[in-house]
Amino acid sequence: MIAQLLEFERVWLNDPRAGDGRKAQAIRETFGVNETRHYQRVVAAVSTREAWEADPATTRVLAERLQARSRQRQ
Repeated sequence: MIAQLLEFERVWLNDPRAGDGRKAQAIRETFGVNETRHYQRVVAAVSTREAWEADPATTRVLAERLQARSRQRQ
């Protein structure tokens, strides 16, 4: 499951269409969950050793983005 999450996120990392609802639709079609649940899974995955071993580059980008958003909220 973690590898599938990372692969999905890698595809959408720099896609300009992600913000226009297409990514949300793809999340529903691919995983059968809403965006909130998907991102909860992504956050949980990024903190695992499995994610860092499966795709370190994507995991690093996601972790950096999560940290940046966290800093913005504080």
